[in-house]
Amino acid sequence: MKSKKIQNLAKGACAASLLALVACGSDSSSSQNDTEFNSALALVFGSDYSTGELRWCDPDSSTLSKASLSFNQDSKLVANGQYLFVLERLGADNISLVDLSLLNEGASAVKKQLALSAGANPSDIVVVDESIAWLSQEGNDTLLQINPLTLKIQKSVSLAKYTVTGNVSPNLVDLELTGDTLIALLQRLDQYSPTLPGLIVLFNASTGSLLDTVSLLTSNPTAMAMYKGKLLVTTNGAYNASYGLDADAKRGIEQVDLTQGSSKLLATGKDFGGGLNGLALDTQNGIAYVPVYIAWGDVPLKAFDLSKETVTTIAEVSDVEGSVFFDDFSENLFFGERATGNENTFVYNGSSLKSINGENVLAPYNITVTRW
Repeated sequence: MKSKKIQNLAKGACAASLLALVACGSDSSSSQNDTEFNSALALVFGSDYSTGELRWCDPDSSTLSKASLSFNQDSKLVANGQYLFVLERLGADNISLVDLSLLNEGASAVKKQLALSAGANPSDIVVVDESIAWLSQEGNDTLLQINPLTLKIQKSVSLAKYTVTGNVSPNLVDLELTGDTLIALLQRLDQYSPTLPGLIVLFNASTGSLLDTVSLLTSNPTAMAMYKGKLLVTTNGAYNASYGLDADAKRGIEQVDLTQGSSKLLATGKDFGGGLNGLALDTQNGIAYVPVYIAWGDVPLKAFDLSKETVTTIAEVSDVEGSVFFDDFSENLFFGERATGNENTFVYNGSSLKSINGENVLAPYNITVTRW
């Protein structure tokens, strides 16, 4: 579970509004299928690698909003009910808190911002409660505790001891929350080269105190999600001389037993055809959806059945680098296709595709769905 359910938060934190953060499940899946909601949005961040824009629509719609909000071209979306954290990454190093109920008011929907140090490259955020959120930074060696209402930094936890000698960070790329434990996913690269296996680091979610570490079997991890008490982790492994990812056993999807401190490979690059560049989990049906990176522009979408341990190709798409997100409420997979001439946001219901497009929109770069 990515962020805990929070209701009726501190008064006055966002102008005159009352900020109520709601459970969002994960930054690659939601967990709100047993709750009634008044509002829902599919949020699509588009990028042409020089400019970036946020657009939106009802999750059942096929047309994105004409209106948009501008953010750095390299941005990630993490929704929590009515509120959206926009993590502006390389070249911006900033976080924006957006009140989604005010999108029609334009830039005034951005209620708070936090400027980070140059090169911080924020990668994920999880909300523990109304006063604690954890922010991961891929570009430096600290994990930050912030207030999710004000975005003020409250605590810094050093990750320096996990950094490969001569590098500036251990490359913290993803966070997960399970019970009172915060899980951090570290790539531990040496100048962009994965010379060590990936590392799982466990912290107390309230205090940030270190609990344990678990080494992965493969390197260059990309994403994780909890499933039936175990942690699923996708890995890319090392790039080849052509900057592609080989179909070998040095990458794949691992299942980590956090209690035993052990991991096992469920399937490898031989099964998928390349490295696993992300993860969206359908917990109801036990399906892990993964973009499989083979080479630049060659990123098919595949599904891994966790009970049968089989791999199938989903749809005729070729460059799913626009992220993947599974919405538990609708039981639909949202993903972004960036192939030239076929740039589109797609919704997959398990058997067929529907597209979400708009007028003069940029190619999808990051997608999420939220309800409140």
